[in-house]
Parts: sequence; structure tokens; C-alpha cells
Amino acid sequence: MTIPIHSTLATFAAVIVALGFAARMVRGLVRGERSRASGVLALALTLVAALEILDLLTMLNPMDMQAWRQAGLVVEGALAPAWVWFTALFARDYEEGRLPWTQRGLIALSALMPAWAGFLAATGAYFTPDFDTEQVLFLLPGSFYFYIALSLCCVAALVNIEATLAGAVHFRRWKIKFILLGAVCVLASQLLYFSQGLLYRSIDMRLAGLRSLALLLGALLMWYSDLRRGPEVRISFSRRMAIKSVVLAVTGLYLVGLGLMGEGVRILGEELGRAVLLGVSFLSGLGLVVVFLSDRLQRRIRLFLQLHFYGEKYDYRIQWAQFMDRLSSVRTQDELRQAALSACCETFGIVGAALFLYDHSSRAYVPVSLVEMDSREGVFGVESVLVSQLKSQRSVVRASDMAETSDWLEGAGFAIPLLREENLDGFVLLGPSINPQEEYDEEDFELMNTMARHISSALLNMRLTEQLARSREMEIMGKVSAFVVHDLKNHVYTLSLMVDNARKFIGNPEFQK
Repeated sequence: MTIPIHSTLATFAAVIVALGFAARMVRGLVRGERSRASGVLALALTLVAALEILDLLTMLNPMDMQAWRQAGLVVEGALAPAWVWFTALFARDYEEGRLPWTQRGLIALSALMPAWAGFLAATGAYFTPDFDTEQVLFLLPGSFYFYIALSLCCVAALVNIEATLAGAVHFRRWKIKFILLGAVCVLASQLLYFSQGLLYRSIDMRLAGLRSLALLLGALLMWYSDLRRGPEVRISFSRRMAIKSVVLAVTGLYLVGLGLMGEGVRILGEELGRAVLLGVSFLSGLGLVVVFLSDRLQRRIRLFLQLHFYGEKYDYRIQWAQFMDRLSSVRTQDELRQAALSACCETFGIVGAALFLYDHSSRAYVPVSLVEMDSREGVFGVESVLVSQLKSQRSVVRASDMAETSDWLEGAGFAIPLLREENLDGFVLLGPSINPQEEYDEEDFELMNTMARHISSALLNMRLTEQLARSREMEIMGKVSAFVVHDLKNHVYTLSLMVDNARKFIGNPEFQK
């Protein structure tokens, strides 16, 4: 059977792009610029590229099919621990300082897959009566259960990815989103390919071209993420974040859909086309993933549900609990500023924010913290239009209403005052909305003002706490200094007595001794 030239070209393109990104990861790891997760990702991509080449050779050389497929089976087994290990490490900073026992257990179980694959390769895994014409591998009982386990490993890796994204705050999720979406493309295509065994107890190798296209798309997304958004960032990750996962529900629906499709094929006949059905399933699943990862679409869906099913735009109990958890988890003033800005961005669907605080030396409001917003020239004086408006209204103002020329106000959405009694300590300048069509009203402004009051109190408490800590340090230094001075005074007094006696008794031999 002749392999279409476009399928071969897609395979070679996917292999080149994937191996190029793997080489970039390895080079960064050797230079100390990358984490261990980058090395594991390079291993996973290398294995996927090797599998694509081996499967292509299997279809191009049916006479040597057994040898190529045995090697491919071992590579498939090695893919399981590579993907599970990568998704357990990437962008995660565990509270315990090491992998929790659940992740270590998953990695240990997936590490058994290469040995299982080697055993099947040696004893036989497929029945191929007409491989020259059909290119279909019929699974023996042992290989059937192997592919079930391999599919479960893909699901475990997808669950890890979903939990990583759920645990990342807004600006950190922005940096890692596309590299994880690339991994989702590759894993979803492999899950789609391997799950044929659940539906048909066979593997149609003609679908390897679809898997190659998914690898090409996934590798390109990884390249884009690394070149445009930089390397990975670390997020604080706890075991509680992995308890609930959307991926499990989506996977369950997918497997049920596979069963329904299989029943439809049985009833309506082969004219439905296995490749068409699986291709539609893959594209539908990828569309769902894009929806889940798009901040704009998530914002629109959340607003629609809140307004049409709950009558209010915000679930205040959940919003306030998340806001308080974020502020209470910080340790320094810089972390508090970042957490406050990130909370404002996520709550109101904003791209970027800046925190301005009053500087007594310059008598102006200067930027002290930025989130997803570039630094710009200029400050706001006490007599500026924006500051005067914030002081007079003591509430949120729209940046577009300000008749003031400032680089900071270009593209800005709102300014939220940070008030303390009658004083304006500073303000939060919000960037544009994620959803340009979203309208903000009094409900949004009331929540903004409420959050701003708590941010102002939190900043004041943190500043007083740091001042108290410095005062205590100075008090300790004063006590230590007094002790040292007292000790030195005693030594000086002893030496002074010795000098006075030396003047009187220097000629006395006993004194000289």
C-alpha cells in the first residue's frame, strides 16, 4: 500500500520541529538556564519523534514490519513515564519541597510500561493477516490491556496539566499556557490513537498521519511559547489543587462517545469512515481545550452563567475567599503588591495592572509594582488631573475620562483609589479588558472599591510589620552594642590602672615582672 506523500512530509516536518525544540531544551539544561522539567520534555519529544519515524518505516516496509513495530512498541512504553514525569515537574514548586507520594506513585507505575512493552515485543503483541493492504494491527489480549494502561497514563498526564494551569495565577498562566497547550495536542492525539484498542481491539496505522499533524502543531506552539513568552515560571502547588479536575469529566465523555461511535459504525456500516470519526473527535476535543485555555472565552462564559443563572455578575463569597487566600499567603511587601494586582486582573478580566504609591521625597505617586504591563516614563503629581479626581470622587474613575496626557493612561481602563481615612495613599491603574465588549457598571465599581480598601489596609499592615521588625532589630543591635561597650570599658579601665601604676613603679623589679 502506497503512503500519501503529504502524510510522509507531515511526519518529517513534525519530527524536525520536535527534535529542534528538544535540542533547544537540552542546550538550556546544559547551560543551567533550564529546569529538570525541560530535560524530561526533551526526552518525551524525542521519543514521540522516534515513534513517528518507526511507524513510518513500518508502513513503508511491510516485509520488516515485525522488527520496526517491536521497536515502536518499546518506544510507546517509554512515552508513559516521560509524559507523566514531565507534567509532574513542569512549572511546579511543591509545598513539601519534593514530589508528593501520589506523583511518585504515578511515575513508579508508569515506569513499568517500558518493561511490559519489551515483554510484549518479545512474546508477540499483534495479529497482522493482511498488513500489506489494510495496515491494521489486531491486538492480542496482552497488548489490549497494555494500550488501556497507556491510555490511562495519557489521561494522568492531562490531569497534571489541567491542575498546573488551575494552580497558576493570571500572569504566570500567561507564560506557560501555550507550551502546555502544545503538550495537550501531542497527548490528546496519542490518547486518540491508542484508544482505538478500546473501541476496535485493533490499531489502524493509517491514522498515524493525524498524530504527526498534532505533533507538528504541538511543537510549533511550544516554539512560540518559548520564543515569545520566555521560559517556564515556578508556581506554588499544593496537593489540594489536584483533587478536582475537568479533564476526568472530559475524558469520561470522550470514552462514552467512542462507544457510541463504535455502535454507530456497527449499525450504519463502514461508510461512516473510522478516520473521519476520529478526526472529528480530536478536533472537537482540541476545541474544548482551546476554550478552557482562552481567558477571553472563559470570561464570556463566566459572565453569561453568572448573569443568566445567578442574577449577579460575581459570586461574592467565592471571589472574596479567593482574594483573602491570595493576600494571606504572601510573606513580603513585594509579594503582597503582586498578589493584589493579580487578584484585580483575574477578578475583573483585565490585561495588566500597575500599583502607584505616594512618595514623600518627590511629592508624587510613583509606580512600585507591575503585572503584565510594561514600565513607562512619568509619575503623577499631587496636582495632576487623575489624582485630583480620585481625591474628590473617592471612587473608581475611568481613565478614558481623564483630560491628561500621560503614557500610563494610554490603553488604561480604570483607576482605583487606595484610601486611608482622608488620605490617598495610592491607586491601582488597570489595563484594558480581556473582553473588549464587556461593560462595567456600579456592581463592578463597588467590588473594586471594596477590594481597594482591603488592599490599602493590607499594605499598611505589611509596612508597619516591616517597620516593627526593623525596630526590633535595631533594639537588639542597641543591646548588643551596650554589652560590647560595657565590656570594652572594663578592659580600658584595667589598662588605665596599669598605665598609672607604671608611672609610679616602673623602676620596681617586682612590678616589671
